[in-house]
Amino acid sequence: DMHKEFFIEKVNLIEVTESKINSDVSVESTFLETPNKCSQTHYQINIKMLPSYIPETLAANILFIGRTILMFKTDPRDHKINIMADLKSDYYKKITSIEKNREFNITILECTINEIKVYVSQHLFKLIMQDADLMKHLSCIKDYYFLGRGELFLEFIKLGSKILNELPSGNPNGTRDINVAFILAARNMFIGEEAESFRFVLPCEKQEDFSLDYSYTPVLPIDKMDGWSTLILNYSTKWPLHLLFTPAVMDRYNTIFRFLLKVKRTQYDLHHIWLGQRSESYLYRYPKIWQLRHQWIFLIEHLQYYLHVDVVESQMSILQNVIKNTANFDDIQRAHAIFQSNVMSQCFLLIGSVKDPVIALESQMQINNPVHQILNKVFESCSRFCMDAAKWSEQEIMSEADLQDLDNIKTCFTLLIGALLKLLSTLKSQPCGTHLSKLLLRLDFNRWFSTLKNAPELQNYDISFEKIE
Repeated sequence: DMHKEFFIEKVNLIEVTESKINSDVSVESTFLETPNKCSQTHYQINIKMLPSYIPETLAANILFIGRTILMFKTDPRDHKINIMADLKSDYYKKITSIEKNREFNITILECTINEIKVYVSQHLFKLIMQDADLMKHLSCIKDYYFLGRGELFLEFIKLGSKILNELPSGNPNGTRDINVAFILAARNMFIGEEAESFRFVLPCEKQEDFSLDYSYTPVLPIDKMDGWSTLILNYSTKWPLHLLFTPAVMDRYNTIFRFLLKVKRTQYDLHHIWLGQRSESYLYRYPKIWQLRHQWIFLIEHLQYYLHVDVVESQMSILQNVIKNTANFDDIQRAHAIFQSNVMSQCFLLIGSVKDPVIALESQMQINNPVHQILNKVFESCSRFCMDAAKWSEQEIMSEADLQDLDNIKTCFTLLIGALLKLLSTLKSQPCGTHLSKLLLRLDFNRWFSTLKNAPELQNYDISFEKIE
């Protein structure tokens, strides 16, 4: 197309990536990205050149077919699928007859293109399900990005906390060190080859190296970033799984991973301080510390149960059922996008439920969700409590300042849990908040927390999280 006459144009992949850094990335727009970005070309629809009588849906289907054929040509395996031979024998005559007709019939063209798309999509389905074993890779996503292997990540937190607590810029060898910790954790849990497909990255700043599988923009200010907030887990997938697991999709999985890891880390810290409080004499001396720790762990463990059972397990089951009951790659692609969106929404990383597979940028998601921000305050306050409790356990007698700090943390906990319940109760009545009923039931099954919503200090309390300090 030397004269730019076609409505499907060829552009440089790097230019496309640069133009999309500050915009949403759809599943369709990243269809042809290869795992290692070895292909530097990208095809897209030029709306300005699209004839008025050609619907955009038809143009998208033509683009899909062309990209799929090109994708099959990049098959790195020895036994390649020759899809072009079948297409020529089955559909070439139909296309030729449409071309030779004196009157152009858009309906016949649409039907023919749809037939070709279904044919191509069925070949993709077979390739993804049978040759690439999609279900196995979805299981790996669940085990690692969703922390399905809880014992592995407890060990990882134990070995990697010192590295991740530091500012990424302060440790130039952070990526190497955290991967060593992960390998040791996997060995301690007797996990072998499976873990070798995963590798951690600790970026110090925004990455713009297009040879990498990510383009990470920090959400937090540089002075507040630590390894926990910037950690990236890369997954090595083989051709043709890059059709589903695009860089944009993996960025969203990393958003979920960092949030779930934060919950897991908080749970680990609470269990760890129990070691210093388990003696009977300590419990009698400082019952307030023991009671507050018990309340914290009740909240965190029920939150974690909701995230892993009510959200991840439930949505994964829906996705697997869709995959088992279809033979069309389009349906898998759409179901996977909806699955990821629903998980992010119900993990409070999006506002409301998402029906469109196009997802907002991570920075917008985390800044705009009020539940996510209150939970961040919960994690921060709990971390402070764990640090202070470890210090108090080494003392025979707590000073007046320590007792005042304990009272302040307890007040903060009361404010946080009250604000959280108020917000969840308000959102539950909205169409996008139906899933919150399960979380509220788990947190308040005996209505003990309900009394906090009516506490005097909360009556004039504004839900805005900035006032919780």
